[in-house]
Amino acid sequence: MKCILTMIMLPLTLAALLVTAPAASADVHLEWRITPLMITEGEIIDVGLYAVSDDGNVQAFAGADVVFAWDPDVLEFQGIINNGPYAWLGSYLPQNDPFGLNELPIPGDGDGLYVAMGGFSTLPYATPSGLLVTTFRFAAINAACDSYVDILSAAGDPQTETVVWSAQYPGLSATGELRDLALAGIGSVDSEDCDANGCPDECQADRDRDGVIDPCDNCPKVPNRRQIDSDGDGVGDACQRRNAPITPATPGNGPATGPRPGTFNRFNRTIMGDDCGAGTAAAAAMTIAATLAIAPLTRRPARRRNRR
Repeated sequence: MKCILTMIMLPLTLAALLVTAPAASADVHLEWRITPLMITEGEIIDVGLYAVSDDGNVQAFAGADVVFAWDPDVLEFQGIINNGPYAWLGSYLPQNDPFGLNELPIPGDGDGLYVAMGGFSTLPYATPSGLLVTTFRFAAINAACDSYVDILSAAGDPQTETVVWSAQYPGLSATGELRDLALAGIGSVDSEDCDANGCPDECQADRDRDGVIDPCDNCPKVPNRRQIDSDGDGVGDACQRRNAPITPATPGNGPATGPRPGTFNRFNRTIMGDDCGAGTAAAAAMTIAATLAIAPLTRRPARRRNRR
């Protein structure tokens, strides 16, 4: 009888530990990562799901349930690629899940559920730089100036939550921040990217509407489609005073025309971001410090009126 009581009490003791154990001392963040190159309609997009430790040290965890979402009008989900360094006991999209998220083996309605299960003998470790859990593959089916891939805190009917499972306290959450991905823009097949920032030109600001976006425009507030810059100082002729002397370009004076984004001779432009629609992760910010050598205006002496 004593042995039977011991066997009965053991599960009760474990259950009590699961209820009373404190939360993990450190959390694991989940975030998306993508190579910041320009995306064109029709291309394949690979988005990595990373587990990141929040305390500067490596942190073991038992696995994760991830509720994810994307923009089905712009992106088509094509499945996962298990190409991370850790060999998961299970890394999959559960079929016929009780929450109604994976309506198909490869869900297509804009949300889904992904599960990663760590092994019994060797656990996965989140690192400060991030552990690649798996890669989600999408196809860009339409051009758009903003789109998204999100990690939802909860979804489904009934709802289920995104959880990073603690290895220190089995059955408890070690979930940190859930970091969404805002795509800067998906261009058409004819799109250009003059400043090479990964955002199509048609999705960036062009305040003077001359067809040259602000980061590449040598006179962003005055229309000058030809971008003429006779003295080669990086400031378009349209932005300089009409009566200021213009020195034609010479071999030692630099080119006379053409957009020149970046740092110029006497025009220091620091481009800190771009305007890529409301959904971008970074808003446009441009700091311009300019010192222009402008010739003084020549004034005619005032005429005196003859008194009668």
